[in-house]
Amino acid sequence: SSTSSADREQGIALLTEAITLAPDKAAFYSLRGKAFAHDGMFQRALFDYSMTIRLEPTAAKHYGCRAECFKKLGRVADCLKDYTEAVRHEKGGGRYIFERAMVHFEVGDYSAAAQDITTALSKECANPFRAYLCRGICHRHNKDIGQSVDDLNKAIELNSADTDAHDHLGLSLLLSRDYKGALGAFTKAVVGCTTPAEDGRKARYLNHRGLVQHQLKEYDKALEDYTASLQLNSPEDNTYFNRGNTYCLLEEYEKAIEDYDKAMAIDPKNAEYSHYKGLAHEKAGRTEEAIESFQRALEKDDTYLAAELHLGMMYRRSG
Repeated sequence: SSTSSADREQGIALLTEAITLAPDKAAFYSLRGKAFAHDGMFQRALFDYSMTIRLEPTAAKHYGCRAECFKKLGRVADCLKDYTEAVRHEKGGGRYIFERAMVHFEVGDYSAAAQDITTALSKECANPFRAYLCRGICHRHNKDIGQSVDDLNKAIELNSADTDAHDHLGLSLLLSRDYKGALGAFTKAVVGCTTPAEDGRKARYLNHRGLVQHQLKEYDKALEDYTASLQLNSPEDNTYFNRGNTYCLLEEYEKAIEDYDKAMAIDPKNAEYSHYKGLAHEKAGRTEEAIESFQRALEKDDTYLAAELHLGMMYRRSG
């Protein structure tokens, strides 16, 4: 609000005055830095936090504050460097190692994230639910599915109302080919969404459940889930693609091609969609259209081996 904004401006002016009178007091720089950061003035906040570090070089919190600023500015390497300093100066707690883990997690360095989360959990971790959830996701990315399932179950024990935790458990169970378990997990995620504000998430969960129904050969139920997902949310290319695959398996090639086209309209650079469209044409006995689709796939990605193999087969077949 304008009142609190005016109050903050006045606060910043007072702190600036205080800094002029006592330029060696880190607390004043720290408070002004927080006010600047709150207003989105991260460069100015950076200056103040750098001053606090110069005045109190062994205080973990100053490095933590500056790391947050670097993160907001997209300076990931500087952010991680400051969190490492914060960890070094932190007295026994697990706050900064967990915050560093979350940065590793967000940039997709899942091995480093999992390592930091493990350390954070061995200390006083403020958010064990998020720690187990994120480490479970890290383990899945690192192909350690058993550990992933264990961690996600621990996360659910801590917060069974979190639909994302059930969804992630479902994805890990799907990869471990425990389709019944995955179906149960995705269903809990779907049922847990009760308000229109959650429609985006519910659409994602329905798409995932459709994949499991397909694996369980419950093709009609898979189609129901994909269609419900597409009706709930602004259409996702991946959901059209998945529904197209189920139609293709049911030999409904026109519907499959229609869905692959819709997927491509959303993500025109995706070579896989062109390749699968080619497979549908091939199964429907349309050699020319199949060749054209496989060529499209290779134009989009010239390293797409499957499309190259199918194209070669079609050329040989058509003489």
